[in-house]
Amino acid sequence: MVRYLSIEARPLHLGRVGRGIAMAAKMVLCITSVAVAINCVSAPPPTASPPLAASPPLIGESPSSAPPSAPSSSAPATSTAAVESDRFQSDVAGFGLIKPSGWHFATVEMEQANRERVTLGNQQLDELVRTRANPSLVLVSKYPEPTDKLNPSIKVLLRPLGNLQGASPLDVGNAVVGGMKQTIPTFQVEGKVEQTVVSGLPASKVRARFSIAQAGGGASYDVLSRSWFVPRGPYLFIIAMSGPTQGEDTSETEFSRVLESITIRN
Repeated sequence: MVRYLSIEARPLHLGRVGRGIAMAAKMVLCITSVAVAINCVSAPPPTASPPLAASPPLIGESPSSAPPSAPSSSAPATSTAAVESDRFQSDVAGFGLIKPSGWHFATVEMEQANRERVTLGNQQLDELVRTRANPSLVLVSKYPEPTDKLNPSIKVLLRPLGNLQGASPLDVGNAVVGGMKQTIPTFQVEGKVEQTVVSGLPASKVRARFSIAQAGGGASYDVLSRSWFVPRGPYLFIIAMSGPTQGEDTSETEFSRVLESITIRN
């Protein structure tokens, strides 16, 4: 089991505040919105490169010191071990999920490398995300990085709600999606933001399409994203699952199973 212990984040603010604070708050929302898209999909590098050296996964991660639970009589020990190696748990954030077997937990270095090599068509915000966006709570990809194809990915962000605290999940979702519409030129929502429930908590969800490209004029890829917005007290979980728009790598079955596995402590 993987445990992440850091929840460093910048707040989201949309209230009626002074002009300078309001502009800064809007920029934070824009950075968060672009980070959701630019990091939940890992585009291939412009040129072939050797695999990244192994390094500790995201901030504060450490292996679980507790031994895996004893397997039940109806399940082989190898099955339990596989589940434990696929499990992510943050005790500080109160969040957990189980990744698909064979998928990969990403590291901080991998996440930053992906930010450097992709663009969503807004150069100014691409740069802000590369230099100012905080790491994800957890980032999972189907294929090890770097890869020569669009990489189905699962990304979870945790951000303080700021002046959005107390707003309904639908209003929070619309605020983040509004930021994505303003900052990502190709962003198009399928339908509208809808109410839902994640891990027993009121939430909102949205499906959207956009394009992502290799920085420096490389190939472009069409992306289908599914995002869930789960307010909990003063914090917001943003869960994004993205991949190609067609073919087996759309990963609908795997994404559905991960969503069902998510636990958020209330």
